[in-house]
Amino acid sequence: MNEILVRQIAILSAFFGAVLAVATLVPVLGKLSFMVLLCLMSPIVVIIMTRLGYMGKLEVRESVAAGGIIGFVSFVVFCMVFLPLFALLSKLSFYNMYEGVLMVLKAGTFGIIMMFVVFMGVVSATVNAFSAFLTFYVADFINK
Repeated sequence: MNEILVRQIAILSAFFGAVLAVATLVPVLGKLSFMVLLCLMSPIVVIIMTRLGYMGKLEVRESVAAGGIIGFVSFVVFCMVFLPLFALLSKLSFYNMYEGVLMVLKAGTFGIIMMFVVFMGVVSATVNAFSAFLTFYVADFINK
């Protein structure tokens, strides 16, 4: 994979991570958008980039790497947008939809919060790498 493709993947996944962070704040869409972030972000980005012609035929190793990049970048950007907005909403009103996040924000230090973000980013990267692999495998199967 070349550097330009990696940069385009990172930018598109960062955009979707920010959009899903705002969508997670809406009570009706919260759980659905978080599950899309963790499981289905890489197929969405891969399909969009393939339709636009940026992503040609990649090998399996490259598809797994692309899925990992998509998963990690989208989750880190998600946390960079979601956590400050959630903290602001919980201070301004009685917005306590996510009690666990509120508890970590109140009791946790910056290091603890960063550890959780990196850990969940790695989990998201792993799951999205597998889903990108499945996406490329199914697309290859359909094309043959």
